[in-house]
Amino acid sequence: MKTFLPLVICLLSAALPGRADIAFTLDNSTLFGGPGDTITFTGSMFNNGAQTVFLNGLNLSPGDPGLTGDSTPFFSGPASLDPGMGSGSIPLFTISIANPFLAGNGSYPGSYTLVGGQDGNAMDSLATGTFTVMVAPEPSADCLMLLGAAGLVALRRWTK
Repeated sequence: MKTFLPLVICLLSAALPGRADIAFTLDNSTLFGGPGDTITFTGSMFNNGAQTVFLNGLNLSPGDPGLTGDSTPFFSGPASLDPGMGSGSIPLFTISIANPFLAGNGSYPGSYTLVGGQDGNAMDSLATGTFTVMVAPEPSADCLMLLGAAGLVALRRWTK
């Protein structure tokens, strides 16, 4: 009986799938943009675990209906990471800001979830995190015309 229990524990632990241990880091978790802009978040992934981990997708929740997330850049990175391997800094996802952006200027938090696992079909949650899109005002046409007129006046005075 003494040898049976450790044998059962050993067999059960061998049959259980290994836990993926992925470190997922954005290079900059806050980016700025204006209406009509598309901004790209970059970052890196590193496999701290003992098994190869397949990176099967990136789910995005941009945080506002005027922000549209696209994870297509993620798929240009590695499909999997072996133990102790990293991706280096790569484009991960883009956020497009609607024009006009009806919610107004300000800070809009969003979130992401990296999914994958032991094979190319696994959709386990591997890492989650947040990002922020800072929507800045777009210069109005009136403001730009005033700046242009002021520049012409200054140029005319300078040449006299």
